[in-house]
Amino acid sequence: MVDKIVEVGILFDFYGKLLSKSQYLAIEFYYIYDLSLGEIGEELGISRQGVYDTLKRAESRLYSY
Repeated sequence: MVDKIVEVGILFDFYGKLLSKSQYLAIEFYYIYDLSLGEIGEELGISRQGVYDTLKRAESRLYSY
């Protein structure tokens, strides 16, 4: 798990600005501020499932870059 956090953090530093605003915020809240899916959902005004889907899409985009 730590390896993934470091890997996503590095990719986020390089390519984060290429993500949509909601994807950027979801990655930032989850990996940098260590918020739960529920807390992120409250901040973004979406459901926990919506946060999960947004995170997975954002991670996929980061890895594709």
